[in-house]
Amino acid sequence: MWTEISWGAKHIELPSDKMKMGQPHIIPLAEQAIALLQELEPLTGHGKYVFPSALGQSRPLSDNGVKTALRSLDYDNETMTAPGFRAMARTPLDRDTRQI
Repeated sequence: MWTEISWGAKHIELPSDKMKMGQPHIIPLAEQAIALLQELEPLTGHGKYVFPSALGQSRPLSDNGVKTALRSLDYDNETMTAPGFRAMARTPLDRDTRQI
């Protein structure tokens, strides 16, 4: 949600009521991520969600929406899934944090 972005602190803070462990989750934002969000803001910033559903601004983009986008890019279920993108990014990110 746009309200979860803290531009000054350069992070996204997910409130504790959204998290399994009941603790808020802070996601630091790189300058590149901030720049992308700033480019996106004129397109969806008038609504509640950063990535709204194609069915209406009152709902977030669903997992099925991501799956549909992947299919439109000619990725099949065997090649790439929405969770696959997360896992693909996590591996090098996790390795980088261990070097700090």
